[in-house]
Amino acid sequence: MADSLFIDDNYLKTYSPLGKSIDVDEIYPFVSNAQDVYSQDILGTPLYNDFMTKTSNYIAGSGVTFSTVEWNLLDLVSKSLVYWTTYMALPHLYLKIRNAGVVKANSENTTNSDLTEMKYLREEMKNLGEFWNTRCVNFICENSINLPLYNAASDDIYPSNRQYDTDIYLEDGYKDLTYEELKFLKKYLS
Repeated sequence: MADSLFIDDNYLKTYSPLGKSIDVDEIYPFVSNAQDVYSQDILGTPLYNDFMTKTSNYIAGSGVTFSTVEWNLLDLVSKSLVYWTTYMALPHLYLKIRNAGVVKANSENTTNSDLTEMKYLREEMKNLGEFWNTRCVNFICENSINLPLYNAASDDIYPSNRQYDTDIYLEDGYKDLTYEELKFLKKYLS
């Protein structure tokens, strides 16, 4: 299947902190990677592949349509994807790999940040990506009847409900909890 991206360069420049003057050629490889890693993780492979096919056909003008629920989910996934793309791209924007080795980019009118500032910014992008992933998962749970591929069997990636990194570990017994109990735990332990 041809790689079909859920966002384009205009969307990325408009909704990310990267700005309109960013060289999209340096960022675009990270869109595909972030989509494969983070979007597929929340959608699961069957739903992800369905979205990839529909997006590709939609772009090609083949008359494929998304349902309202699918459009709304794709909108949330796109917002998440902007921040995950930035998260993945930041280290590579900070440091460049050239023939001479690893170098920091420099400009006459700017001052380079230090590694601590870049890590801070990267953590902020991660927090926003996790926020939008949580919104996606909640939306999917509320609309799962309209998204049957979400729970479809998969030999690849099954959708992840874990959206935030945490040091709290719940043993396997949490699988028997009701939706309301899980919602409570997510609210107060996340």
